[in-house]
Amino acid sequence: MGRAEEQVSEAFDLKTYLRAREVTKTIVNELAMSLAPGTDEVEAHELCKSIFARHGVAKLWHPSKIRFGKNTLCTFKEVSEPNVRLGMGELFYVDLGPVVAGHEGDYGETYRCGGGSDPLISASREIFNVTEKAWREQGLTGEGLYKVATAAAKERGFKLDLRSDGHRCGDFPHAVFHKGGLGEFNTHPVPGLWILEIHLVDEARERAAFFEDVLGLQELEAQTV
Repeated sequence: MGRAEEQVSEAFDLKTYLRAREVTKTIVNELAMSLAPGTDEVEAHELCKSIFARHGVAKLWHPSKIRFGKNTLCTFKEVSEPNVRLGMGELFYVDLGPVVAGHEGDYGETYRCGGGSDPLISASREIFNVTEKAWREQGLTGEGLYKVATAAAKERGFKLDLRSDGHRCGDFPHAVFHKGGLGEFNTHPVPGLWILEIHLVDEARERAAFFEDVLGLQELEAQTV
C-alpha cells in the first residue's frame, strides 16, 4: 500500500477490519428483518440505535441512512421526504457505517418489505459483481469502474446515479489519508480499502436500489488464511 491515498495507520488490523464488516452486515440485515409495514424512517432510526447498542456499537463514522419507497432515490447527502411509511412490497435500503474496535464497517443493501425478489435489487447486485470482476481482470481505475457500472446499468434498462460512487474505508478515521470518491480515483484501487457503491435507478417506477460492499473482499479474506 505505497500510495498516500491508500495508507493505513499502525493500529490497522486486517482481521479486525473484516470483523467490522461482518458486524455491519449483520446489523444491516437484523434491522431490515425487523422493519414492519407502517414503520416510518424516524422509527426505523430509533430501532437501528437499539440494535447498535445490542451489538456494542457506540460510535459511527458516517450517519445511518435508512430510505423507504421514493426516498430510495435520495443520495447520501440528500434529506428524505418526511412521513414516508413502509408499505408491503415496497423497496427500502439500509446503509450503515459503525466503528468496531477502531475500524470502519460500511455495508448497504436494498430489501423488499415482506420479502420476495425485485428486478432492481437483483440488478444492483449483478452490477456490483460485474464491476468488481472488471476491476479484478482489467486493472481499471476508479473512474473506469464506474464506466463499466454505467454501461451494465444501461444494458439492464436502468440508470446509475454517479453521485454515489464509493469511497475509502479502513481504520478510523480513514479520512486522514484520503477523502475523495472512488469514481475520482485515477489509479487501480488496492483490494479491501475501498467501498464500491451501486445506486441503481428505475426512472419509470421512481424507485432505486442501493448496494455497497468492500471491493476485493475475496482477496482480503485470502490474506487471513
